Amino acid sequence: MRRLEDQGLLTSEWDTTESRPRKVYRTSRDGDQLLAA
Repeated sequence: MRRLEDQGLLTSEWDTTESRPRKVYRTSRDGDQLLAA
């Protein structure tokens, strides 16, 4: 996951709305374009 984030294909953020924080990953625009190809 870290490599994909470093390549700009994923973004991440911490979700702290629940009792335990968790890191949520999403595809970036570049990641979406790569998946669509």
